[in-house]
Amino acid sequence: MIFFVIFSLLTLCIIPIVLSVEIADRKGFAPLRWILTFGWIGTIVVLCLPSARSAGITAQMSARRAATANMVGAWMCGISLGLLGAILVTISVFFSVRSLTRDRLQVHAAPAVHVSLVSTITTNGRVEPDLNHVRAYFDESEIGKLAIGQPIQIKWDAKQGHIWNGHIERIPVTVINLGTRSVGEVLVKIDDPDGKLLLDTNVTVTATVSSKPNALAVPREALHLEDGKPYVYKVVKGGLQRTFVTTGTINLTQVAILSGLEEGNLVATGTANGQPLQEGIPIKVVQ
Repeated sequence: MIFFVIFSLLTLCIIPIVLSVEIADRKGFAPLRWILTFGWIGTIVVLCLPSARSAGITAQMSARRAATANMVGAWMCGISLGLLGAILVTISVFFSVRSLTRDRLQVHAAPAVHVSLVSTITTNGRVEPDLNHVRAYFDESEIGKLAIGQPIQIKWDAKQGHIWNGHIERIPVTVINLGTRSVGEVLVKIDDPDGKLLLDTNVTVTATVSSKPNALAVPREALHLEDGKPYVYKVVKGGLQRTFVTTGTINLTQVAILSGLEEGNLVATGTANGQPLQEGIPIKVVQ
């Protein structure tokens, strides 16, 4: 490899320069005008020019030949320098762009899309003695989302894949302590009792507290808060733009956007290397 580089430098650069300068000097031209003249092209041109030291020519003819040759050499040298400068600028721009592309913050993003968005709360419960009701215990922070008539799904580990449907018949009127939790008791009416649930069985109760069939939504991890105001990082022209939004229904994976975004807008959900999202730096969206 080193031998190839040395050979290339000698063949394409050094040898033609030395020959061009030597030939120009022997023909009575200014040697420095022929240092950078397109390599072998310059060598061929200076070789073909009539010599200013030919026998039998007058001093005036010699001076004219030397002046012409020096002008041609200067012209070719100027073009060579211009091309060399253009090449260097192009290489510099190429590597600068490549560096910027390589150094872009790699961002995961997802589009805002319309989905059927359901928000649920899951807790534990116990089957009542009449086998038609379940007493469920919801955390104090969730009580405000509950309402009479909200649909309920009931699951029992002993009956994998079986779901009982019901609805909230009574909401909490007070808060009690259940171990380390502050909870409210909710009475759930089982709408499709089949006698398979046993007395005092521990069951899982899931309440549907809101449902929006055609909500514009983004992944929940795309949502951020600043002084209580929700915002997202929208992908705009190869960068991130902090965009404040109005949110609606929120579940474990998605959040409804009431205003601030349009369908198809890309929002950042995180970075590939764990760096924080921020405005003002170039990004690259990755899978």
